[in-house]
Amino acid sequence: MVKTASDPKLFRQSNIPAGVILEGKFQSLYANRLSAAAEDSLRGFNQPFLKSGIKDARVVVCADGDLVMNDISDRGPLPLGFSKDINYTFANAEFLSNCLEYCVNPSGILEARSKDYSLRLLDPEKTEDDRSFWQLINIAAPLLVIIICGVIFQYIRKRKYNHAAV
Repeated sequence: MVKTASDPKLFRQSNIPAGVILEGKFQSLYANRLSAAAEDSLRGFNQPFLKSGIKDARVVVCADGDLVMNDISDRGPLPLGFSKDINYTFANAEFLSNCLEYCVNPSGILEARSKDYSLRLLDPEKTEDDRSFWQLINIAAPLLVIIICGVIFQYIRKRKYNHAAV
């Protein structure tokens, strides 16, 4: 079934949730499964077993595990989200990156990424007038810094090894 093309007529139903975000304190899957001996052994390593989380956590649950699978061709793996059937790359990699960012970084970096920044154009006359000055600064200043550092290091080296020879 994986190697045959999907029939688009089978996918007509809309508004089906494909993923869910869960937030809160989660209970451990092993809360009622650990024996007393296993709990004692964990305490021996200064690692107590917690039946539920202390801090709030975030989990993203997706309906299909194929979301993170790459297809392969004769040349090797294809990009994440690429469909050979329709020759189109879906945004699976970006979705996974956003999910990971959401789960790991609660400070809201996703909102900062979606902000629009307007670039203001420079005055063409002023840029043309000052062009040679800024070119000189960008070429001469780094060279000057390197030469000054070289002279200082040579001076320090000469002082250090001249005193050692005496």
